[in-house]
Amino acid sequence: MEAVVLILVLLMIGGIGFWVVKKIDVFTEISSQEKHISENRETVIRIACENPIMLPSLSSALEKTSGDLERTSFYLYTGSRADVREMLENGSTDIALLMEKTEEELAEGIEKKVSSYTPASLWDPSTGLQVEPVRSGQRRMYVLLNRKYAGEKQRLLFSRF
Repeated sequence: MEAVVLILVLLMIGGIGFWVVKKIDVFTEISSQEKHISENRETVIRIACENPIMLPSLSSALEKTSGDLERTSFYLYTGSRADVREMLENGSTDIALLMEKTEEELAEGIEKKVSSYTPASLWDPSTGLQVEPVRSGQRRMYVLLNRKYAGEKQRLLFSRF
């Protein structure tokens, strides 16, 4: 009888210990994810543009801030105007480059700046053809920044457009 009680007590202590360790694992995993996200915001700049012909303007903005953006990774996305706006509003991207004036109202916390760009020719890897823009003069571009998610480096790059 004493052996059965001893086994039950040991099983109960083991079960409680297992439950506590599982709770600690969940807590540490959530904490490490939050830390990784905050570190990632400072070392990665995500930029979405409506059309890849706008990328040379990004290159010139990066040249102006080259010393300040050391050890920074850049992720570039392209998509439709609606996709780019949605990415900006939900925090999937830090800076958005749009070709035409934004008539619709901007969400709270989004800053807008007008800049210019010269359309660039592109090479299409799927066809192997060179794509030239129809107009090659200066064109107006709208740069949007989500202040809620932007760090110091994102704000610096935004100011250089």
